[in-house]
Amino acid sequence: MIQFPVARFTSLVVESVLAFLCFAITLHYASQHHPLPMFSLPRHLAIKTLFASLLFVAVWMMLFFDLRQQQLRRASLRTTLRATLFGLAMLTPIAVVIFKAVHTNWNITAIIFRFWLWSLLLTVAVTIFNFALRRLFMDSDHSVLIIGTGPIARRAWREIRTKHSRSFNVMGFSDTSCLPSAPSDIKANYLGDVTELESLLLKYSIDLIVMALPMRSCYDVVQDAAATARIGGIDLISFSDALGFDTETPQGSGPLFEHTHSLHVGLCKVAKRTFDVVFSLLAMLALLPLLLAVAMAVKLSSPGPVFFIQERFGYRRKKLRLLKFRTMVQDAETLMRSLEHLNEASGPIFKIRNDPRVTTLGRFMRKTSIDELPQLWNVFVGEMSLVGPRPMSLRDVSLFNEAYLLRRFSAKPGITGLWQVSGRSNLTFDQWIALDFSYIDRWSLALDMQILLATIPAIVRGSGAM
Repeated sequence: MIQFPVARFTSLVVESVLAFLCFAITLHYASQHHPLPMFSLPRHLAIKTLFASLLFVAVWMMLFFDLRQQQLRRASLRTTLRATLFGLAMLTPIAVVIFKAVHTNWNITAIIFRFWLWSLLLTVAVTIFNFALRRLFMDSDHSVLIIGTGPIARRAWREIRTKHSRSFNVMGFSDTSCLPSAPSDIKANYLGDVTELESLLLKYSIDLIVMALPMRSCYDVVQDAAATARIGGIDLISFSDALGFDTETPQGSGPLFEHTHSLHVGLCKVAKRTFDVVFSLLAMLALLPLLLAVAMAVKLSSPGPVFFIQERFGYRRKKLRLLKFRTMVQDAETLMRSLEHLNEASGPIFKIRNDPRVTTLGRFMRKTSIDELPQLWNVFVGEMSLVGPRPMSLRDVSLFNEAYLLRRFSAKPGITGLWQVSGRSNLTFDQWIALDFSYIDRWSLALDMQILLATIPAIVRGSGAM
């Protein structure tokens, strides 16, 4: 997922280009007598059109800048419509003046009609683009732990509730001890001592820590908490007042978020997500006959549903519904409890070679990884990536006992990864985790391409499949 500044830049670039085309087209076709040919304007008129369009783009972007920020931060359609109509009403006289300056003989009625028509089409296009950008690329619904219960923490909580409630959900508070002066609602959500932060991260699904302690008087506590967050791959941000500002001064009203740690951000991540969307969509279309054939084979070969749907932990320990073609008997989840003593895997994972629950067709699908193909849908909707650590079951994650293991959730889970091309089920849990960490630390688009290319021969060999 990309951060807000990158999303904002992308949105502004796209809107600027579309706005330029919108106003250039309006100028071209607003002639009183007949529409001017698109690419055969006289030189002087072409220069006027160019400068008028650039001027209007600047005015448009200044007027609608705040609206675009709200759209990316989940503004309602009512807010968008109201702001758009108000903005167009303000822009109409400016449009008439600028367009008439390009050509004095143009019809004012035609100018206004075409301006409103193209502007509304532009607004619809940009709104749809921002919705897609927000849905496919941007982080949302962060689970937040606020460290502190004093005045700084209270202000942090107030600002999150009033300005960022759509994207951030405060799970609770932690401190060296809950201050007696803390409000009752903070006391009710006090999760525990900050010295037990590692246990809190294992117990609760926290993906963002807001440091709201005074830096000068709590320096050691802040440093220890930052070290624990870094080990667990948890984003840590500091409230502005935690840097020593007086809460009563204007300086104290600065921005809430100052990123001190964030994994894989920027345009490369946009490229990764774009590749995931395009590739997964094309792959689902190309493989549709195979998917239908496999679905029919699963249905006919054994009783039960076609798909096996299981809740697993994904990016930032958010739950996702993992899709697979069913490879086991219908009551496999229930039978697992009676087979725990046969577990051949080390660590908090469950693997049995020649698992009696796997069907004959299921063994073939597992060996060829055909059962994983429905996860292309998980990739398309943004729950997974083509390449990344595998999403883990709730049962496996519940057995984690060290915070450093949580770092594997700082990257979006994938259909394939270093684990799949390095031995699959033949590897121990420690080797599996080491490969996940190696991928997270070395991540790049080139590495993703290498893993994708290496996945094909790994599937053909079928080595390590269970």
